[in-house]
Amino acid sequence: MGRSFRVGWGPNWTLVHGGEFISESSVVEKTNNLDYSFLPKPVTAKSLAESPFKVHLEKLSLEEKGKDLQSYLIPLEIELKNSTIQPDPCPLLIPNPGFAAIHDYAGWVSEECREPSEMETVVKHWCLTWTMCKALWGQLRDLEASLDETSEYVERLQRRKAFSHWLAETAVERIESEVVMHQKERPIEAVFSHLTGCRISEACRLAQRSGDHRLSMMLSQLVGNQQLQELMAMQLEDWQKQQVDRFIQEERLKVYVLLSGTAVWQSSDKKSINVCSQLDWKRALAVHLWYMLPPTASIAQALHKYQEAFQVSEEGQCYASYPLPSYLENTDLTMESETFPPSMQRDVCFHLLRLYSDRSYDLRQLLDPRSITSDPLDYRLSWHLWMVLQALNYTHLSAQSQGVLHASYAAQLENVGLWGVGRLRHASHPGPRCSGVGCARAPTPALRPAGDDGVTDEGEVPG
Repeated sequence: MGRSFRVGWGPNWTLVHGGEFISESSVVEKTNNLDYSFLPKPVTAKSLAESPFKVHLEKLSLEEKGKDLQSYLIPLEIELKNSTIQPDPCPLLIPNPGFAAIHDYAGWVSEECREPSEMETVVKHWCLTWTMCKALWGQLRDLEASLDETSEYVERLQRRKAFSHWLAETAVERIESEVVMHQKERPIEAVFSHLTGCRISEACRLAQRSGDHRLSMMLSQLVGNQQLQELMAMQLEDWQKQQVDRFIQEERLKVYVLLSGTAVWQSSDKKSINVCSQLDWKRALAVHLWYMLPPTASIAQALHKYQEAFQVSEEGQCYASYPLPSYLENTDLTMESETFPPSMQRDVCFHLLRLYSDRSYDLRQLLDPRSITSDPLDYRLSWHLWMVLQALNYTHLSAQSQGVLHASYAAQLENVGLWGVGRLRHASHPGPRCSGVGCARAPTPALRPAGDDGVTDEGEVPG
């Protein structure tokens, strides 16, 4: 083929390509009116714009106008606060063992979410992620106040309690909107919405206000009462045999099926009542934890049962929502098996639950930015999660994946005007760490005083 090469990416996010211009504002330099064709020139010369053999040189920028850098700077400050500098020819920043960083991240992002008008959309999902990490790995108040040594069984129950509270909090906004929509004309649907968020007291009061006193009394006995579930299951079976269920409103049957601890129930006229049909994946997981398992069941058991719910089994199709990332939840995807190939992205919170249940779970897919945001080049949460996971002694990420993560985040920081080379100081392998920092400081060695390595204590290269 003779001499051929591909230029591709250049320094400072410069891209050379033969396609259409990606952004008019990002054009660095337009090529001259030269024809790069290896074919004979036609009699009538064509302009470069008309030729299929053209080259564009563009400088791309991911930075949005008026971008608030606080979502970059504050997490970096938190990470630096919870790291230790290890002396070395090329200093290494090591995350401090423990859960202190989780509480700092969760505290900061919770404050950010109190002013939703001023925050990025993705920060809301960061809040869900960090608060769930706090529930799964953080310090629990009940255990902290205990003077006795905590048994594994007690800790497991306290983790379940904290995770249950997280599930209820994540559903509050959606449940309240559903209740406002249905409480006047279809109160039974509003009662069901309350139950999917474990808001039993609210469900009792709403049933009582709407004149459904028997249902209200039944709901008041729900907490910790396995006998109620057994009696409700027997009642549904009797209605099915006698075909009485045909005269009961389907929405009411849905409440009864949920109270019986059953996910899918078939009526006498062959209709399937699926309690998870209109629920997002977090609420589907929640109803499995609260209504379909005993109160002593662990988070891992609930997760396993939910996994069976969204995966197609030999018995039939799945009946629960797939754990899609938040940016895909409102799409037209259905629960059909053909819709979800093995490569379909899953929510980062689901990956974290898998990791909590199985310490050997693959970290590469957990730290993939596409499990968090639609922007595949946004490594902010992924990189900080990796720092926290190392502090929790999850270290089974390959050296290659670590290098990609550090380099990608450093490039992202540089793109918004921050020196990203300091992130390379977290690379465990000395080769990429020293070469990355060395490249950034190489142009000005004569300007540094003796003994200065060109990187500040905060892990950055001074401008």
